[in-house]
Amino acid sequence: MLLAITGATIELLQGAQLIARDMDILDWVADCAGMACGLAAIGGTRRLIGGSL
Repeated sequence: MLLAITGATIELLQGAQLIARDMDILDWVADCAGMACGLAAIGGTRRLIGGSL
């Protein structure tokens, strides 16, 4: 949850006029999808090795 909030905050900051970047909600969706894939990979790895990392 903290990572998703951090990604949303980054997108909001990119939408500010202080920097020359564009805010895009789809970037945040992609960030969340990447986080989900990473967490799934960690969970699968833990099951394969039978312990905690």
